[in-house]
Amino acid sequence: MLFSLLVQLVLSPFLAHGYDFLVSLVAARNVVSGVGAYEGGYEPNPSYGDAIQGIGEFPLWPIILALAYAAAGGNNFIFNLLYKLPIIASNITASRLLYKLGSDGWRDFLLNPYILFISAVWGKPDVIAALLGLYALTRAERIVFSALLTALSLNIKPLALPLIPAITAYNITTAGVRTGASFLALAIIFSIIIFLAPFQVLGWRIETPLSGLGNWFRIAGGLSPANILESIYEAGYYTLPDQLLWLGYLSPASLLIFSVLVITRYRPRDKDSLAKTAFLGVFFFLLTRTWVSEQNLAMIFALYSLSSLTQIPKPLWTVSLVFAAINLTPLHVLYPIWPTIIIDYYNSLGWIDPTRLLTKFITSLLFYGTATYYLLHLHRHRRDKESSY
Repeated sequence: MLFSLLVQLVLSPFLAHGYDFLVSLVAARNVVSGVGAYEGGYEPNPSYGDAIQGIGEFPLWPIILALAYAAAGGNNFIFNLLYKLPIIASNITASRLLYKLGSDGWRDFLLNPYILFISAVWGKPDVIAALLGLYALTRAERIVFSALLTALSLNIKPLALPLIPAITAYNITTAGVRTGASFLALAIIFSIIIFLAPFQVLGWRIETPLSGLGNWFRIAGGLSPANILESIYEAGYYTLPDQLLWLGYLSPASLLIFSVLVITRYRPRDKDSLAKTAFLGVFFFLLTRTWVSEQNLAMIFALYSLSSLTQIPKPLWTVSLVFAAINLTPLHVLYPIWPTIIIDYYNSLGWIDPTRLLTKFITSLLFYGTATYYLLHLHRHRRDKESSY
């Protein structure tokens, strides 16, 4: 644990995904200046263009960024370290939690290169959302606390939406319909209150994020095989063409179908089946999206570790790491110490992009195939040992 902490603290100030770092910087500056976190702005840089979009995370994360920005005193390296401290703490805490629950996956949140890469190196808060989701599952019978944890997770990043029907169904089975309905109502109420509070208290414009909600259904790329659009059209093409817009609704449709089935027919009866049900819901909810960010896998990997009580399968995280390399993510994370790295890449190696983009698509198919194999393996085999929760 101490070694992992040292590695993360050493790497954090000097590495971060360049564009996401700029988005975080602008959002934090906006909040400190009294401007909404979602308004975007301008930040001169040599690799990505000076116009920076508004942040994509939900309100709790830009507030954390603003606190780090205020404490950093204008030093970007200090800011880069400070806003990653909750991420690093979440890695350590997730490891401790999984260890206490009897899962060998505790090792991954300390030393797995992919987990550390998408969290402490990259600088995205998905592991925080995953940790809160894990705690919500382990405290499922404490409906007020579990609902609050779920709402906090969603207000970092809405990756844990399938946990709401899973925990609702579990409480219906174990404690009755009234208890399940109470959890569902509390999770929704807490989520709405936490989401709206910054807009009311800090005066952010809610119209800006609401107008951008449609992007959830239109963007395509990342780890999803929908990244084939970059090969068909051009590098950086991330929008579904009109004839394929229906693909953008597969993810919310999968969430709706999952919710109906798990509440009406396939309710989990114990913590083992609850963990597996939650994993299944998140798996389909995230991987049916036409845009899957590499760091989104933190939630899937955390739930896999809880469901199977094993480490993340090496083929699964290895192919994810290969995809990240093909996606140039290791170059992007060097931005803080090499600001011109992306433009330098395109000036010298941009000619390989057609081959690179096709290879990225093939690697996406390999990842989806590998993930599906382990999903089937998990649900066909009983765990070799029992969890302590």
